[in-house]
Amino acid sequence: MRGSSTKRNVFIVVVVLIIGAIIATSITLGILLAFVPQPQIITVNKRLIDFDDIFNNNLSPAGISPIWMNDDSFVTGDQFGNLLRYDTTTFQTTVLINQTSLYALIGNTSFGYGDFSPSGKFIFLLTNQTKLWRHSFTASYLVYDIENRVYFNLTNDGIPLSNVKWSSAHDDLVAFVRVADVFVKNLTSQIEVQVSFDGSLGEILNGICSWVYEEEVFSDYSALWWSNDDSKVAFMRFDETPVTIMTIPLYTHQPYTTYMNVRYPKPGYPNPAVSLIVYQLSSNQSITLNINGTQDVEYITYVTWMSNQLYVKTQNRLQNREYITSYSNFPSPQGNLLSTLTDSAWIDTQYIVELPELSCYVTLQPNVDNVHIAKYDMNGTFLQFLTSGSFDVTGIAGYYGNNQTLYFISAEISPTQRQLYGISAIDGSSKTRISLTDGWYSASFSDSGRYYILNYGGPNMPTSTLRSSFNQTLQVVLQNNSNVSYLLSDINMPNKTFFTVLTPEGEALNAYKILPPNFNPLKQYPVLMNVYGGPGSQTVMQAYENNRFHLYLASQLNIIIVSVDNRGTGARGQSFMKQTYLKLGELETIDQISVAKQLSNNFDYMDANRTGIWGWSYGGFMASSVLSTPGNPFRVGISVAPVTDWGFYDSVYTERYMRTPLLNPGGYFNTSVVKRASNVESGKFMLVHGTGDDNVHFQNSAELALGLIQNNIQFEAMYYPNYDHGISARRHLYKFLSNFLEENL
Repeated sequence: MRGSSTKRNVFIVVVVLIIGAIIATSITLGILLAFVPQPQIITVNKRLIDFDDIFNNNLSPAGISPIWMNDDSFVTGDQFGNLLRYDTTTFQTTVLINQTSLYALIGNTSFGYGDFSPSGKFIFLLTNQTKLWRHSFTASYLVYDIENRVYFNLTNDGIPLSNVKWSSAHDDLVAFVRVADVFVKNLTSQIEVQVSFDGSLGEILNGICSWVYEEEVFSDYSALWWSNDDSKVAFMRFDETPVTIMTIPLYTHQPYTTYMNVRYPKPGYPNPAVSLIVYQLSSNQSITLNINGTQDVEYITYVTWMSNQLYVKTQNRLQNREYITSYSNFPSPQGNLLSTLTDSAWIDTQYIVELPELSCYVTLQPNVDNVHIAKYDMNGTFLQFLTSGSFDVTGIAGYYGNNQTLYFISAEISPTQRQLYGISAIDGSSKTRISLTDGWYSASFSDSGRYYILNYGGPNMPTSTLRSSFNQTLQVVLQNNSNVSYLLSDINMPNKTFFTVLTPEGEALNAYKILPPNFNPLKQYPVLMNVYGGPGSQTVMQAYENNRFHLYLASQLNIIIVSVDNRGTGARGQSFMKQTYLKLGELETIDQISVAKQLSNNFDYMDANRTGIWGWSYGGFMASSVLSTPGNPFRVGISVAPVTDWGFYDSVYTERYMRTPLLNPGGYFNTSVVKRASNVESGKFMLVHGTGDDNVHFQNSAELALGLIQNNIQFEAMYYPNYDHGISARRHLYKFLSNFLEENL
């Protein structure tokens, strides 16, 4: 249920900035925390968001997703598929690759952009792409010489490749996976060396992730890492044979169905057996590293090279113990255990950032109750926390070695905001807030940290600005989305405000509401609560509101949209997040019901008799959990692709928060929606699922539907044959959901 970006991976054209708000702060009294004046009646003679606007990308603000080539330039894309080079010294943009010309050059074949070579001289072009799971795919690869405008095939056997990686420093070294084995190729000599020999799809995978690692551990399909000096390649081997196969039927207009088989470990069942191998190019030898020195290692959760040493994070099956081990004495397989972390609940694996000028590295880990920046020497000795306080650091953004400044993103101002700060990497002094207005910020730094792009993501119109670590006065606006602002000036938009509400135990929760255009506080409106609510997640963010399905519902159906971050969500410290441990859904369900009951008491314009709830994935689980709780106040509910029993979901995600069914039988039983199906009221429930969902299997909805039928409970359902967890048939889906809400809410 989640979702690493590689440094030079070209994410082209437009980064759609999702979620957020046009914000005016409001906080309520009594059960809510402070008084908010009743909104005034405002009528504006403009058009409203319509159904087609949901899919109109011209209404989506663009961001800058740079591929930094060096300090002097970065590459990004435009809406036409061209690649543009921006010069940070002259502030000029030139066309690096013209898509139309390149399309003609390669024979009018559809293609996508891959990675740049280390010097930027070459780029991969991908043809015949075939999607596998969320991140993985196979493709045919062309190597394109940008300056000379010529290309050649990376391989000539016609077999699709996956996980193709340039080396760290050389333009003529490439590693890739063919079928399920790792190969290394020298492009100058055209010599190709096979590194692993036992690969077989569905059984042994080398250099590419098994399903559960791709989805839940790495959020990527790559399991291959070049050393800094290109003398070695590390890769993981996955033995999937212990993992039970989940069979998913596919409907292909043929007399008999075909099937998709997924090696999918479920709670308490065997995981893939993993090992880590280092291949040395000079000796043509492979070494399987010893990662089991502590005897309880189940997962390899992070791998990186620093100063030609391999640093590896591993965890036990319950994910409450983490080890960091370094390997450098090759060909010896033995490593040096650097540190061990333990937690009474679970540990979220964090990445490591090397600070070469200081001969140390930094990572994120809990400091008392909040996540902060921890500093270690290269031997794994803890030195100090560079940050502290009652707020979470959510990411390390960059490092400028010339003045030893470390940049990070934190929720210090508010859990609903993200701000960029700089701090001394030497001792944590001189903390400076760089993003000086409220909102949701992110940043992308050049390799040396000399330049960066500061992205303001809302709540107002997003912008992107070029900044400098050595000259804080440099501020060049790269994108202000004036074209989107112009289009929106003709639309009467809904209004989004934020408020805070208390749990029954008196704990404050962040929430927002979206009011319809031409809102009249003297009328009563139906309310639809949108929920996700999973561990560490957030829906309440002061970012630009770009969920146009919600804006459409508010504009055309006069529905007030409400969302609340229940207990267990993110950026509010460890104790707030981890109080749902071993009982996923219990406290979250209490919170969503409590908020729904309070809304009409605190906002006269919210109709207590017309309140609904909807969610997707974990949010689908939450919606069905709420509706299967006696005494809930909801008139209707929509559950899309829900988990309905945690025993049906994958091992890594579920056991992180619930342990195994053997260790926590009561937790699994009490949170099962299937086992509470008899509590759902007839006629108010809509169940939606894609039958080809490899993530949250259709089994979840089928089992819940069976429980409802056996209890003679009427409900509505829509099943999308062959569609996966994302259900890409959004036009059909949103029309179906909006019709259901119009008729029932």
